[in-house]
Amino acid sequence: GYSLQLILEELGGVEDVVILDSDILYNAEEFINFIQREEANAILATNVPEGRHDACYIQTDIGNNLVKISKNLNELTVKDDDITWEYIGITKCSAKSVKESVKYFRDLTKATSSIDHEYDYAFQTLSSKFKIIKYKDYIWSEADDNEQLHFMITNVYPKISLY
Repeated sequence: GYSLQLILEELGGVEDVVILDSDILYNAEEFINFIQREEANAILATNVPEGRHDACYIQTDIGNNLVKISKNLNELTVKDDDITWEYIGITKCSAKSVKESVKYFRDLTKATSSIDHEYDYAFQTLSSKFKIIKYKDYIWSEADDNEQLHFMITNVYPKISLY
């Protein structure tokens, strides 16, 4: 979260941004579709595949706006037609939300005396709603460790469209 805070502070909240987790590989087609959508505040979500246990689960309201993100599925009401959705680290953020995020990060750092925090939770606290844009069975992967990196290279990379 701290590196994101620093870059958002540097940008100054003067324009909309797209925030991408740095350790993910994702399919281009849906990503381009997501970026071209009109919503200034939006989160790309996909269904949680069976067997995945380290997701950032999403709870939405009836209009598919973000209510809460949590790594603990038991904290949320997440079912949508028997599908559990997850946040994968692709976010469109308006200039207004960038400014609010910086304030959130500063306040959190001050309150906890730590720069070690999850940035994902900021979006649920901001005044603007974040629309959850859902792509079922989206092809993507993250590489938090060597096991995930191996999975990414051998199973995901061969399936993705890079352009």
